[in-house]
Amino acid sequence: MRRGISDIAAELTLILVVLAVGGAFLSYYYAALSRYETALGNGYEYLQYIVPVSAWSSGGRVYATFAVGPYGARLVSVLVNSSVTSCNVTVNGAAYRLPADLPANAIGYVSCSWSGPGVVTLATTSGEVSVYAGP
Repeated sequence: MRRGISDIAAELTLILVVLAVGGAFLSYYYAALSRYETALGNGYEYLQYIVPVSAWSSGGRVYATFAVGPYGARLVSVLVNSSVTSCNVTVNGAAYRLPADLPANAIGYVSCSWSGPGVVTLATTSGEVSVYAGP
């Protein structure tokens, strides 16, 4: 059985329509994924965290120890009772200035000038954690 030109043209048109619809779907999916990644940042931002371990106050200073997660963290600021104070940040024996990119799987502490007990808040790019530093 012989096929006519119109049959071949119809099949080619159907193939082109299917390819166009598939291409449009893939381009929409790619654009949506790009917007999501842009909103999310580098993708690891929410996996960068700090876990407070302990805190205490002594001699006109408050101290808070913390552990850094497996992807490191960016420590933006340290607050005591919601106030900005002068703080020293030490992680694995190295001193850091804020804002600081802290290494992964590390242990550190902050030491802030503050008389009496207080709530120490560690603010990172992925959120805040607070711990009470009592006497």
